[in-house]
Amino acid sequence: PSVDRSMPAPLLTLSLAAQMNEVVLLPAPDELISRLLDLIDRVALVTTSVSCVEYELVPFCNLPQNLMYEMQSSAPLLESAKDATREVVLQCLAGPKETQAMYQKYAYLLSDKVENLDALDVDAVRSKAEAYMRAGTEIEKLTATVIKFPFFELHCADIIKTLSEQAYSLAFTCLSAVSENVQERSSEVLAEWQETHERILSNPDDEEELAKLKQFMADINQLKTKPLLATTRQIHTQIDMLADFSFEVPAEVVEKAFSSFAWPLQIQMDVHDSERSLDSQKQRFMDKLEGEKNEFGKDMSRYQEDLDWVKGLSDYTMAVKCANRIYALKEHLDRAKERVQSFEERERLFGMEVSDYSELDTMIEHFEPFFKLWTAAIDFKHAEDEWLNGPLSRLNATEIETAVEEQFKESYKTIKHFEGQESAQNVAQALRDNIADFRQNLPVIRAMCQEAFQQIHFGALFDELDWEGDLEEGLTLQQLLDIDIIRHIDVVERIAGEAQKQHGLKTTLATMKSEWKPMELGVMEYKDTGTFVIKGTDDVQALLDDHIVKTQGIRGSPFIKPIEKEVKDWEIKLVYIQDLLEQWLMVQRSWLYLEPIFSSDDIQRQMPNEAKRFQQVNVLWRATMETVCENPNVLDVSEIENLLASFLDANRKLDAIQKQLNDYLETKRLAFPRFFFLSNDELLMILSQTKDPTAVQPHMGKCFEGINKVRFSGSDEVIEAMVSVEGEVVELDLRVNVVEGDKRGNVEMWLMEVQESMIDCLTKITAKSLVAYAQADRTKWVLEWPGQVVICVDNIYWTQEVASAIDANKMEDYVKQSVTQLGGLVNLVRGDLTKLGRQTLGALVTID
Repeated sequence: PSVDRSMPAPLLTLSLAAQMNEVVLLPAPDELISRLLDLIDRVALVTTSVSCVEYELVPFCNLPQNLMYEMQSSAPLLESAKDATREVVLQCLAGPKETQAMYQKYAYLLSDKVENLDALDVDAVRSKAEAYMRAGTEIEKLTATVIKFPFFELHCADIIKTLSEQAYSLAFTCLSAVSENVQERSSEVLAEWQETHERILSNPDDEEELAKLKQFMADINQLKTKPLLATTRQIHTQIDMLADFSFEVPAEVVEKAFSSFAWPLQIQMDVHDSERSLDSQKQRFMDKLEGEKNEFGKDMSRYQEDLDWVKGLSDYTMAVKCANRIYALKEHLDRAKERVQSFEERERLFGMEVSDYSELDTMIEHFEPFFKLWTAAIDFKHAEDEWLNGPLSRLNATEIETAVEEQFKESYKTIKHFEGQESAQNVAQALRDNIADFRQNLPVIRAMCQEAFQQIHFGALFDELDWEGDLEEGLTLQQLLDIDIIRHIDVVERIAGEAQKQHGLKTTLATMKSEWKPMELGVMEYKDTGTFVIKGTDDVQALLDDHIVKTQGIRGSPFIKPIEKEVKDWEIKLVYIQDLLEQWLMVQRSWLYLEPIFSSDDIQRQMPNEAKRFQQVNVLWRATMETVCENPNVLDVSEIENLLASFLDANRKLDAIQKQLNDYLETKRLAFPRFFFLSNDELLMILSQTKDPTAVQPHMGKCFEGINKVRFSGSDEVIEAMVSVEGEVVELDLRVNVVEGDKRGNVEMWLMEVQESMIDCLTKITAKSLVAYAQADRTKWVLEWPGQVVICVDNIYWTQEVASAIDANKMEDYVKQSVTQLGGLVNLVRGDLTKLGRQTLGALVTID
């Protein structure tokens, strides 16, 4: 627009909107300019559709149908128009962008969130809410809802509404947080006042609760009144702040806040009333305490009588009969200690002088050794009866021996302790004698009360003792003692030793079987064959070797008889798994080698019988591996019917297939001896792709030292040239058709023809080069022929020229000639040469 005239009325409408937490112009300036310029570009399209009127006015004159105005989109006139349009639009957008910047200052409202607000910090909340309210007011007054600029009319109503509402919403969120805090804390304060009121007026159940309540009332001002009043004042500060913002607080909340101020007076009245009630309760508790102490004195007299009775006991056999009274005295004395502790605590609570209860401690001290003596006697009596008359199968030899030995040692200390006290010492001595008598049975218990001693061993023992024991009704130790088993302890220990060794063999066998339960064969998918192969059999093999040795060791034991059949079956199982694993891995190795070979249609066509045999093995392999993949547990796999026999038969077939395959490869090598330079895998790779003659390319370098590859015709049917590693190409005079006649599919035949064509071609080229050497300049000649031919011909002429120089005695002249020739080659090397030419000259310079 010109400064000399007013701006035109607005033609386009823009608006301000909130997007991605930013204030933006819609449509965007770049998009707007692009659309306007696109309209100018359409002018060129319109003009190309308007033809000259002459063609329509005088159609009978056959005038050409030319365009009235031909214009390209890149025409200078259009480019100038677009530049001018862009400049004017950018100038006119200055005003809307300034307005956008004014609202952008408030864009922070779009992303602001009220989080982690401390509702107790009234000043901070007030400041935050005021800032949001002020922002909302400023936004509403910032501009008109519609602003007219040159070329544009800017609509601001949406952005004003969005930003102002967001500002007021954030302020409301801040104030709502405070309001919720006020409601919550008002209820908590009232609840705590009510709880304090109820506690003060409560009736204590005992002296301890009475003392705690009196202390609580003494500290009520610091514990409750002051903190709760401080909280109430803070709540009122929050309510005042909300009122400043005209934020409505529920009436019941305000009522709760104000009712808190009435509670301190109520609490003082409660304390005054409670103190009078507690004084009367204190006297009642003190009277109760005195009554309990009098009752305790009477009980102590009875306890002393019982203690004197215990001290006078001298008959060990009375242990079980006296047990209840002795245990009752122990219980009474323990309870008396608790009663004394309660008396002392209550006396301290009431401020009374603590009574002397040392008499009880003395009584307990005197009773303790007698209680220990009679407890040992009672326990041994009960245990002895259980050991002698309880089922022998339930006795634990280790536990019995430990208990007996400990009691025997303790009895000696007890005798020493009661020296000078005849009654108690007699009881202690009788206890020791009884324990000593029972100790004589320990060898029998050790031998027969063990897991290894089974019914078969009891039967063997009874046979040797010529005694008919009834195991079904439950054999007891007393029954064995009645037949004087101690006298036959050597027989018992011998049979027990055999039982222990047999049990050790059983345990070893069971351990081996348990170790095989989780053992699995590792399987993995094999390439894209759709089947699986075994991986990582080292763990299985190591466990097999270890367990076969252990099993053979068990079989050699003289104590194997009870489990001989089970051990033999287990050994057969392990050997079967070992043989199966060996044959399995052999099949896998052969299958992995032959599977890609017999997947080739060419190999199947050339070896149909072997392919049929391999297919049989392949079906077995896939079916077996599918089963193993579903359940790879070694023991379960070994149960597959006829699996070992199937793998043995498969290995025989695979051996025959490999022999026939080797014979087949030998036939091919004899037909084309250069195949001896290739490994079996390389040769099979060629033979398995006879339909693709180019498959031989990667192996040409091994068959022919100087040929890296050959060049085929476009149809890959005719070999036209041979190419060296360096990229040197030699055209063949005799082209080789690889699909002609018998050569189709027989790679050895057309490779033999390639060899003949190579020899023929090189012979002819060498002959031509030999003639050309004498006619052409040497520096040109060396670059016109294949490198191998150049070196060959050069050496022929060098030999001939040296022989002639020697015969003519002109060696010095020939040396000069050679130096001149070498200089010519050096000059060539210093010039621009192809990579191939430089390699040829490098070899030739070295030879010269």
